[in-house]
Amino acid sequence: ELFRRWNFHEPDKMDAARKAFYSFFQKSSLLFEDAADVLSAIRKKGCRLGALTDVAYGMDREYALGSIAGLEEYFDVVLTSIDVGFRKPNIAGYLQLAARLNTVPADFIFVGDEEKDIVGANGAGMISVLIDRQGRNLDFGQKHTVSSLKGLLELV
Repeated sequence: ELFRRWNFHEPDKMDAARKAFYSFFQKSSLLFEDAADVLSAIRKKGCRLGALTDVAYGMDREYALGSIAGLEEYFDVVLTSIDVGFRKPNIAGYLQLAARLNTVPADFIFVGDEEKDIVGANGAGMISVLIDRQGRNLDFGQKHTVSSLKGLLELV
C-alpha cells in the first residue's frame, strides 16, 4: 500500500524494496541453548507446539517467518498477527492458535516474555507462563513464572 501511495511501480525492484522496508522492523530470533532439548521433550510427552508472533503491519508471511528461521521445525503451527488479523494481546490470535492445535484454551499453556503475552493468554482462558530469564520478578498476572524453558517440564 505504501509503495502504491508513493507511486512506486517498478515490478523488477519491488521485492528488493519490500525486503529493505521490512528489514527495518524485522528482528532476528535467537534459539536459547535449552530450547531444542526442552521442546523435543515436550513433544515426546505428546504435546503439540505452536507459536504466535506479532509482526509489522502489512508484512508478508514470507518475511515474517524469516525472523524465526530455524525455529519453525519445533512447532506444529506458527501464526503471525497478520494471519490472525490482530496483534497481541487481542485474544483472537490465542484462540485461533488453540483451535489450530485442536485444544481448548483451558488446557493450553502459553509462554511469553512480555506483558502483552500474559494479558492475552489470561484473557483467552489459557494457563499463562512468564519466562523471566533475567530474574526481574515481574508480575503481569501470570499463573506461573519460569527462569528458563526447563521450568516448563514441571508444568507439562
